[in-house]
Amino acid sequence: MAAIKGQSDVLAALRGSGRDQAPFVMASGLTSMAKAVARVETGTIQRVFDRPTPFTMRAIGVTPATKQNLQAQVFVKDAQAKYLEAQVDGGRRHLKSFEERMTVTAGQLVVLPGDAAPRNAYGNISKAQLLKIIRESGPSSSGRRYFYGKPKGSNLPGGIYARAEQNRRIMPLLVFTQRAVYEKRFKFAEVAETVVRSEWTQHLAAAFERAMLSRR
Repeated sequence: MAAIKGQSDVLAALRGSGRDQAPFVMASGLTSMAKAVARVETGTIQRVFDRPTPFTMRAIGVTPATKQNLQAQVFVKDAQAKYLEAQVDGGRRHLKSFEERMTVTAGQLVVLPGDAAPRNAYGNISKAQLLKIIRESGPSSSGRRYFYGKPKGSNLPGGIYARAEQNRRIMPLLVFTQRAVYEKRFKFAEVAETVVRSEWTQHLAAAFERAMLSRR
């Protein structure tokens, strides 16, 4: 068998002796290509984000091609897309579920971690800590350790603060802002296009070789 060096060689071979293997070859090549794109996308997530969580690292999904449907898909899973969308497209992010629940306290505002927020190994506030802070906070007049609002006599923004050092100091735990606007950091489409352009031929050729070996 002559060496298969590129897409034109594969297509020529499929028009000849490998015609009956064409659907398998294309489905196998497309699926292999999609998995390669997914690996690079996952690596990009690890590179562009600061300490992404294991959940975020599992954001990329693949739908394999079949002989009946010669189309493979690489996508961001729905759960992760809820918070990665602004990073992919850029622009304003949507309110998170806990922010929507806080509308009575904060109004339609985005909540960001303050400098004194307790963070986990991934640089985030855990859900348990977040709910604890929200649950245990009250207006500044309540005398609680955690209070919400704009501290009087300061230029600090509205948020949830913790009283410390016997009320001699306050520390910002959560900060309220009108919106959070993100620049486009995770260039999902551009990454996929680059990988496909550089690797498609080799995946198609490898799929053809696997098909020919399976016939023997």
